[in-house]
Amino acid sequence: KKKVDLVTNIFPRSFPKGQSIEILNSNIFKSNFTKFTLNQKEHVTKYFYDNYKKFKIFNVKSFKNKSFINLAIDTKKEFIYLNNNFEKINLK
Repeated sequence: KKKVDLVTNIFPRSFPKGQSIEILNSNIFKSNFTKFTLNQKEHVTKYFYDNYKKFKIFNVKSFKNKSFINLAIDTKKEFIYLNNNFEKINLK
């Protein structure tokens, strides 16, 4: 067993945008929260990426780099695009 502070798949990203995982050790989070900037309080893992040398970060890497694919749905326009084109996207 390997103890890590953060498990992610975006440091560096190799999976499509919209398929991100970030699992943070709650004790590490609590002990560092007072050091966060306002921006880091909104995007809580940013502090750990900004200070990656201080933490044990394990990155899950895809077998093939698919970071150029965007599967994130944040707008109605993105939903319509993916709904109409999902079968055309090569995820293999």
